[in-house]
Amino acid sequence: MPGMSEQEIWDFLTEGTRTAHVATTRSDGRPHVKPVWFVLDGRPGGFQFLFTTYAESVKGRGLRRNTQVAASVDDPAPPYSFVMIEGARPGCIRSATAYPGLILIVYLFQQVDRLQTRL
Repeated sequence: MPGMSEQEIWDFLTEGTRTAHVATTRSDGRPHVKPVWFVLDGRPGGFQFLFTTYAESVKGRGLRRNTQVAASVDDPAPPYSFVMIEGARPGCIRSATAYPGLILIVYLFQQVDRLQTRL
């Protein structure tokens, strides 16, 4: 499975409108996976992965309880490429003042798993 360069990861994540599947943990330990729209802030090799969620949603409550998160972004067309992002960043949750009850999730990922598959 060949890896992607930092530039290829950036290009993949910023191409078109992709949806990430974000995984968090429920209070009873079960996983919770939800599709989200996202944007990147920064540059290849040093970016923040940004998405929003409502503060009282399952995802919002889970992220306040445990800041560890994983996200997967894929291309559903052959050759089925994907990027997995994992990270945890204490203090990464900020309130979005423009919309009460909405929080902005900001993760500065120290390590991005560069994965790309081909059939």
